[in-house]
Amino acid sequence: ALNIAEGSGRRTRRDFAHFIDIARGSLFETLAAMHVAAQLQYISSDELTAFRHRADILSRKLSRFRTALRP
Repeated sequence: ALNIAEGSGRRTRRDFAHFIDIARGSLFETLAAMHVAAQLQYISSDELTAFRHRADILSRKLSRFRTALRP
């Protein structure tokens, strides 16, 4: 959310799109951390599966948002 907020304050749509890309990268970074948490048994495999599902939905939304920002 913070990357998107920062991007919305940029001067061009291209700059905004770049921050959408950064937000998507942060999502995948978080997903990797969740995998580590599951391996260390801090979260259950069911919780990881639920998170992966929500992350997939959000990733698709961010990709569509990024596409909409193309000039």
